[in-house]
Amino acid sequence: MDRFGNLKSLRGKRILVVDDEPDIRKMISDAFAEQGAVVMSAASGDEGFEIAETSAVDVIISDRRMPSGDGIALFDRISNLHGAAPYFVLISACAQTPPPELYERGVGAIFSKPFSIAGLVENVQQALVPAHERWVRPLVVSLVDSLYVNPEPPDFTVTGQQFRFGRQGLFISTVNPVSENSFVAFDICTEDGRTFRGVGICRFAQVNSESCADGIGIEFHSLTEDSYHILVEYLKLAQPRATIPKNCGWFKSS
Repeated sequence: MDRFGNLKSLRGKRILVVDDEPDIRKMISDAFAEQGAVVMSAASGDEGFEIAETSAVDVIISDRRMPSGDGIALFDRISNLHGAAPYFVLISACAQTPPPELYERGVGAIFSKPFSIAGLVENVQQALVPAHERWVRPLVVSLVDSLYVNPEPPDFTVTGQQFRFGRQGLFISTVNPVSENSFVAFDICTEDGRTFRGVGICRFAQVNSESCADGIGIEFHSLTEDSYHILVEYLKLAQPRATIPKNCGWFKSS
């Protein structure tokens, strides 16, 4: 067992660490090297892009603010290069670009400084697990903070709301308050009569937004088997760029 506990090995995975602060860059690089990953590093977004342009990369972990190309510019350049960027983790000490916008553009995870290195390693490890293994498991409803969409919930109901899938989560329009990073249960009956059910983590909440619907962005934590297949069916059809959408409009619950 290593210093991070029982995490699965990242052996052979190619990870690019981009940060202009040498100590932070080394700390992150050493943590992933300890897990068996092949680690590359860069001191700026421009340098990171040069590496990603010529080398196969599974994961990119980048600081938000750097000279010579910041983390968001790096993500956009790599997305334009590859069509779909590798799993991208953004580390940020500021809120200049709000999380809903970053998730909509396709960023996989956002860590605020100061951050847990063990949490960062675990996030990447989980992201590289095949989706069925990662999401299809018994629903632990006892963890739920409580948002339910149909039918007859034990806490409260949000009915007739629009929702939209992303690659790692969904957006549900609702005016009910849900705190960020809390567990949320969803039980959605779609217009074609199927049920999409699971538990997720609220990554952002929007209230009184001028450009977006009121609602919450939920990252999937666990799904039923049937719900997983509904999601796969949709992803093959739509191929969304967003990891968690910031708006709704593609589906509507009955």
